[in-house]
Amino acid sequence: MYLLAPVVGWMCDRVGRRALLAASCPVLLVALGLAGGAAPGASTRLAVGLVLLGLGWSMCTIAASTLLTESAPPAHESRSRVSPISRWDSPPPARAPCPE
Repeated sequence: MYLLAPVVGWMCDRVGRRALLAASCPVLLVALGLAGGAAPGASTRLAVGLVLLGLGWSMCTIAASTLLTESAPPAHESRSRVSPISRWDSPPPARAPCPE
């Protein structure tokens, strides 16, 4: 998933966020067909499916998070970005409600 993130980020800038997001769906479907339909002992097919799964996941995640960040108005921009020290299992910080 993370190995190709720099390449996917470059592709996101080159071809566009929406195009990359749309292209991630067929990649994920092909990965599902290959990895999900791999017979026991078909390690090559499973490996190709899992690599495509990582690529499709990276394409989807990077394009969607870039679109989300770019869609935030400038006043709310800092709220749409994730702190590099935040973790998925850490509790959310206590803060006052945002004024409208």
